[in-house]
Amino acid sequence: MRLISGEDLGVQKSLFEGDALGKLSDRYKEVGVGVMLVGDKNYPEELGNIADPPVCLFYKGEPSILKDKCVAVIGSRDQSPRGIRATKRIVPELVKQGFVIVSGLALGTDSQAHRVCLGCGGKTVAVMPVGLDMVYPARHQRLAEEIVDKGGLLLSEYPFGTEIFKFRFLERNRIVSGLSRATLVVEAGKPSGATATANFAIDQGREVWVSRGRRGEKNSEGILNLIEDGARII
Repeated sequence: MRLISGEDLGVQKSLFEGDALGKLSDRYKEVGVGVMLVGDKNYPEELGNIADPPVCLFYKGEPSILKDKCVAVIGSRDQSPRGIRATKRIVPELVKQGFVIVSGLALGTDSQAHRVCLGCGGKTVAVMPVGLDMVYPARHQRLAEEIVDKGGLLLSEYPFGTEIFKFRFLERNRIVSGLSRATLVVEAGKPSGATATANFAIDQGREVWVSRGRRGEKNSEGILNLIEDGARII
């Protein structure tokens, strides 16, 4: 599933070269936001290896954690009690193993994964579908601030003032999986944003892990399909 062609990538990169990038970086630096281009030495290697990496990444926080081993933790916005328990159980174990937790700051599993990670002293990356001049959803403003305060990172491929459209969530999801060595799906309906992210991970040659699903549960439909496709149960 490729969102940006190689030709488009070249055109987009040319927009950020030379003086244009310098002026952009200076403007964003004034408000604490950094800028990196694909191909730069500080650009995350895992993400740079996907078919359609974002040309430009805007970030707030500590970008050096992108050099550590990352795992995506995603799931349903409408969490089940089983999914909540699984996230509370699995995320601390991943942190103990030295993983940085990557997710999308969304309602449900995403925000819980960020919070559990912070609660056990881990580092986490929140990839957003909007520019870093705002937080989406707005109710997670404090969580976003806590992520940065505790050595984590907010990340976006969109400049300030970018409007929210549904397709941007899909674009965001390819970055979540692209940053990560593996994507853990805690629970997922069919179809869902979580299964779309898992499919991105498969296309990107990354591992897909799942929490064990239960037949007959709505939030397990996507999980069971992923297991049939070879996802690893953890």
